Amino acid sequence: MAITLYNDKVARRRVPILLSVCCVFLIGLPLWWKATEVYRADLPADAIRAWAASKAVLRYPVDVYIEFPPSAGQSLEDNGQVVTALNEALAHARSNVEPAESSDAVGASLPVRFDVHARLLNPEAKPPAGAPVVRIRYDPDLIDRPWVHIRADQRLDLVVARPPAAATPSVIGPLTEVITRLYRAQERFANDRTSNGERPHPAARRAVRHTRDYQLTFSLFYEEASAAARTPDWDIEAALATHVRPFLRHVAPLFNFTLDSQVQAFSSLPIQPARDPRGTDSDTSARHTLRAGDLPHFINAQDWNLESTETTRPLLNFILYVPAPSRTPLEIVTADGHPLPSNAFLLPRWGGVCIWNRPPTGPPTISDTATITTASALDVAALHQPFVTFVTQLRNLLGVPDWSREVIQPLGQVFEVAVESRLAGSSLTTWEFQLLVAKRSTENVAEAATTLQSLLNLVDSIPNMVVLDRIESKVTRALDHLRRFEEELDGRRYVTAYAHAAEALSQAESAFFDPTMLALLYFPDNHKFGVYMPLFVPAFLPVLMAILKEVKRRRNLRAAAKTKAE
Repeated sequence: MAITLYNDKVARRRVPILLSVCCVFLIGLPLWWKATEVYRADLPADAIRAWAASKAVLRYPVDVYIEFPPSAGQSLEDNGQVVTALNEALAHARSNVEPAESSDAVGASLPVRFDVHARLLNPEAKPPAGAPVVRIRYDPDLIDRPWVHIRADQRLDLVVARPPAAATPSVIGPLTEVITRLYRAQERFANDRTSNGERPHPAARRAVRHTRDYQLTFSLFYEEASAAARTPDWDIEAALATHVRPFLRHVAPLFNFTLDSQVQAFSSLPIQPARDPRGTDSDTSARHTLRAGDLPHFINAQDWNLESTETTRPLLNFILYVPAPSRTPLEIVTADGHPLPSNAFLLPRWGGVCIWNRPPTGPPTISDTATITTASALDVAALHQPFVTFVTQLRNLLGVPDWSREVIQPLGQVFEVAVESRLAGSSLTTWEFQLLVAKRSTENVAEAATTLQSLLNLVDSIPNMVVLDRIESKVTRALDHLRRFEEELDGRRYVTAYAHAAEALSQAESAFFDPTMLALLYFPDNHKFGVYMPLFVPAFLPVLMAILKEVKRRRNLRAAAKTKAE
């Protein structure tokens, strides 16, 4: 009897205890949930998706100014009618070659389309700075196809036969053809595709990743100390001022550069150049050669001082290498054994190398076809050819289009083309700069949109990721810069538009790589179970066992009462 009374007493106490524990959990669970809740600012998801969805193709408006000769006998009204008809012809030509549009174009790349509009240039006015100009010239003796003259003042001359009447639109066909071909070629380059669209443009594989700041290091390396003693110094400041800085001034709206230089002796090669078979062991003047397969192994990264302490700026190296007298001349040769005129090569996304040979007697030479003046030091005249080569290599590394090769050559299929030398000291034409701005702006816009979309997907995939107000602010600023990019682009203010595109990318990347965003990337859900199970399982098991016992006891009581009633 005593045992039965004790069991009944324990059973009666079990129910209040279980109810108390359940109340604690019911009250504590919401408090715990609220206490562990992370703050998530509202990102403008709809604006991000709407902007990405609206950008299947980036339309880049371009105004091309048409200049007619004042002595052609045509009035300003006649010329205006020609320009109006030209715009209609350009619109018809564009409609026949629409680029492929897809809803997911913003992702890997953003296709570019140049919307070209012709404008009449008043003879008494000047075109806006940097605007492309096509000047019409009439030649009454021209009986063959029209020809195009690329002038040193960065204008394009289109020479056609003189029309028999002032209002005759015989110039419209050649004008439409030259402008259409020019900008189709530029679109192919801007979209990093070859003419058949099957593989990336070679320039895209050579260029470094776009950023605002770069460090340029110019190095003079001697293989032996004796060579350094014969030419102890180089006039690097004068060479930079003559060849490099004019180019840097042209691209200053897009890039910032830090320049430094160094001279180093005992810079041995990690490879053994081949001795020319035409030489003999006793012939010290026999040339030594490097072939294409040797060039990737030319740099002695272990012994040459080519590292930079600057971690935020990509480093581009330009090396002027002086071989030992026993290896002079050292030449880079083609597959058929002919020396390269520049005796230089480019290392994609790293820098460039130029080999300078100084024979025991006579003037030093870059190669058999390029002679450098004799000097006790490498003065600016001696450094002319190497630094012309370095500027060409820098253009390739920055992704600057060679407008003469990439764009003018397609004109040769229809026109006779003549290219005049560039202005002295100029390393970038207006057409090249415009195309570079368009290409870099497009890359920045595409990467900014992709980064914002990736950020949105990341936040949606990790519900407990902290999203602070500063993240929302950065995303909002990135979208605002994208909007202002479009406004400036519509206003033909290309450099300002580029600045907004670059800032949009900077804000988007700053938001995506914020330390508070990255913290949970390496804390998956299974880690949560590993943390909480040791805390909650020991507490839940006794409560669960007590609930099961109480349920079993009540079933037994009901069964006993039913048996007694029967």
